[in-house]
Amino acid sequence: MPLQGGAPTQIAVPLLLTGVEYDPMQPVEDYQEEKWEDTAFYDDMKALGYDIRFFTNLRTVKDIPEGIAGNYEEVKESSIGDTVEFGSLLYKLVNFYLLPQFVKEPFLISTDEMLETINYSNYAYSNNNVQFYKDMKAAGKLKPSCDKAFRLYHMRGVHRPFNSNEELEAVEYGSVTEMQQFTGLMKAMYRYIDEMKQIGAYESSTIIILGDHGRHEINNTESHPAVLIKQPYEKHALAYSSAPIHFRNIYATMAKGIMEDYSSYGPAVDDITDESDVERLHTIDGSIRERNYVDDDWDASNEYCRLIVPYDQDDADSYQVWNPYEINRIDYVPGEKIDFTDKDNKYNADISHRLYKEDGKGAVASNELSICFCINDLKRKDLNFHYTYSNVYNDKQDIRIYANGNKIGTVTCTNENSGIDNILTIPEDVMDDGQLVLRMVFPNAVTPAQLDEDNADTRVLSVEFESMMLE
Repeated sequence: MPLQGGAPTQIAVPLLLTGVEYDPMQPVEDYQEEKWEDTAFYDDMKALGYDIRFFTNLRTVKDIPEGIAGNYEEVKESSIGDTVEFGSLLYKLVNFYLLPQFVKEPFLISTDEMLETINYSNYAYSNNNVQFYKDMKAAGKLKPSCDKAFRLYHMRGVHRPFNSNEELEAVEYGSVTEMQQFTGLMKAMYRYIDEMKQIGAYESSTIIILGDHGRHEINNTESHPAVLIKQPYEKHALAYSSAPIHFRNIYATMAKGIMEDYSSYGPAVDDITDESDVERLHTIDGSIRERNYVDDDWDASNEYCRLIVPYDQDDADSYQVWNPYEINRIDYVPGEKIDFTDKDNKYNADISHRLYKEDGKGAVASNELSICFCINDLKRKDLNFHYTYSNVYNDKQDIRIYANGNKIGTVTCTNENSGIDNILTIPEDVMDDGQLVLRMVFPNAVTPAQLDEDNADTRVLSVEFESMMLE
């Protein structure tokens, strides 16, 4: 099945590991730090006795707190002079630049490859396919060292330039096809799975094999890498699904394989069906945006942007840029109530994106809710955000609240506290010329079927709001 979430790797892998999406309004440095604070997954695993280890380069787990992964340690800073291999690659690149044009043959080299030479020279893990296979063979058979284990192995995959064959041997750049490199990659995975079977770890394990993004090519938003999933004690023929899943669902699927009640992590992959009504946002960087000619008028200077993925993800013309200043935009007067229970309320009709409304009842949010308040003649230094809710799906729902990309807090909603006027202060310094984009993220949003297997509701739901107000 294909899925969405973010690309390239620096955006995709953190989302897969934490379930926290990056919004381009947020300073990327804040996101790198906050994403680890906003996940309880690894604390929950450790409480269940799991040994956690990530095998990836340090750039993809930037700012990871010590103690999450048992094999993570900040060793030392590196310089170019620390590695001869990096100098060799740099020498090739300079010589290629200096050669006369008519004698040049095609030459491809990636920044990832150059940086990995530094990482590996310091005895850190390398995403190199060939090196991974060599290390696995040299280590011999798997040797269980704990009763419960969580392992992430991050490989280079089938990135261009293709430089390994079906036997996972290094070859000259461009001398093999994409399929040949892919075949060798699967050879390593088959060997690892066979060794899991030999030590009796296969049947009880969740195994997820996926690409963290699609192909780097023109007219490809890299938004539909494939994923293969084997759940514990699952036995049936290979089944294909075109359900509209997201990296969030992979995160929840990992939780499902570990915890009896995983509902606080949202829907797993098999909780999403072809008929599910879900929103999928896909964050991309500037290089992907340029290759796809994405017109991002609201902030073309931003390094990243988000795309709204249509139900038919193969319909490239239907992708839309997420513009936070146009989604649920209202001209707002501070002190006036947004009443979702009153269909005649002046603001109600204009706040409709990803809200489910019924006459006389509130408005139910899904995974995210974004509202752009346009406020003229703002006189107060700070704003107080008031909100009331009438129903919470599951025992509780956390809401991470951002004002113009700045996280201002996390609140918890429970049915015991429904109907109460809740207040959160929004500092003046986050205001932007009288515009306030209030983004609410609901990491615990669930499908009703997760709570009641007889419920056929296909939506993903979190909190039913009665009213909101800024003053």
